[in-house]
Amino acid sequence: MDYRVEFTQQAADDLQKLNKVVAQRILNKLERLSQNLDTLTPEVLTGEFKGLFKLRVGGYRVIYSANRDEHVLTVHLLGHRRDIYKR
Repeated sequence: MDYRVEFTQQAADDLQKLNKVVAQRILNKLERLSQNLDTLTPEVLTGEFKGLFKLRVGGYRVIYSANRDEHVLTVHLLGHRRDIYKR
């Protein structure tokens, strides 16, 4: 079953700052994730981001959470891997 993808205000702002090609790659990967989440094992984060998951898109990372009961993926942050964990 497909999951609905929602963005926090911070994630929406992050997406707007990216160039269009990178942003589209991230959106495409999120769409594939939303269609296949039940068959995948998400990459769990620790420390400050405990309870969240990461999605790799080239040199970029998407930090998200999944509500499996309501079938909602919430994107919290996204950005280049060198910067994303320093917030």
